[in-house]
Amino acid sequence: EIDTFGNLSANPLFCDTTFIDFHIDSLSPCAAVSPLNQCGVLIGAFDPNCRQYTDTDDDSIPNLVDNCQFDYNPNQEDSDGDGIGDVCDDCCVGLTGNVDCDPLEIIDLGDLSALIDYLFFITFTPQCCHEEANVDGSTDGFVDIGDLTALIDYLFISFTPPAPCR
Repeated sequence: EIDTFGNLSANPLFCDTTFIDFHIDSLSPCAAVSPLNQCGVLIGAFDPNCRQYTDTDDDSIPNLVDNCQFDYNPNQEDSDGDGIGDVCDDCCVGLTGNVDCDPLEIIDLGDLSALIDYLFFITFTPQCCHEEANVDGSTDGFVDIGDLTALIDYLFISFTPPAPCR
């Protein structure tokens, strides 16, 4: 993880701390060639000297810290902040509106109740993902009264399906 000051706070992936080998793994975020190393220079005293960590998708990010282990994503984009990389985040599939995360993906009064609770009482948080509550399909990413209006319109007035996931 890189904070707002550019400081790295990730596991350095030492080769073998048990036997006092503080060389870093070739996939270490401290290695100069690591996609997680924004400055592109070695961080620390010892060069990479082992390869003991697995990288299933071959994106130079070890599985231990990869937010999407089976899909190539060297930049680790995670636009919704759910800890799952964008390239493998399938939290919103098909239409939005399944705010209560019903496994059958039925959009009904339970979703309306959940959205009202989310907007006005703040006691409900969507368990599947935030995108499900973006019913009006706005690109700003905010869940607001426009989403409530779109869900009411779908359920009681026009029956026009909610916008597809973005």
